[in-house]
Amino acid sequence: MDALLPRNPPSSDPWLLYQNFQLDIRNGDHHSAIIERNRAGIIRGAESRHAQGIISDDDRDLIQYMADAAALEEFHPLFMVIPYDRVNSDGLIEQPSVKERARATSQEFVIRNLPRDHFDVWS
Repeated sequence: MDALLPRNPPSSDPWLLYQNFQLDIRNGDHHSAIIERNRAGIIRGAESRHAQGIISDDDRDLIQYMADAAALEEFHPLFMVIPYDRVNSDGLIEQPSVKERARATSQEFVIRNLPRDHFDVWS
């Protein structure tokens, strides 16, 4: 593998993440580390949005309850198709610092607030 190519490691590769979610769900892995990290991330996101004043106490509590109570199958992966040109021209893309990336040469982007009309979802 050429170290200068922007190949992403498994933790930042959308296709591998999709496959790992599918595998754990298909195999009924109720101790799945990837699902548990996802639950924790949803709850952290709700806490963060609440602290920013974006969502109410009730919304935060509902999100936390739903994340905790969700069945394994409810974590089936989704593909979000985001046209790069549109989000880039609207100034929504941030480049993470090298320290924030899974690997220095990873091709990664951060979009903090993605308007609903800027993407499609496939399941």
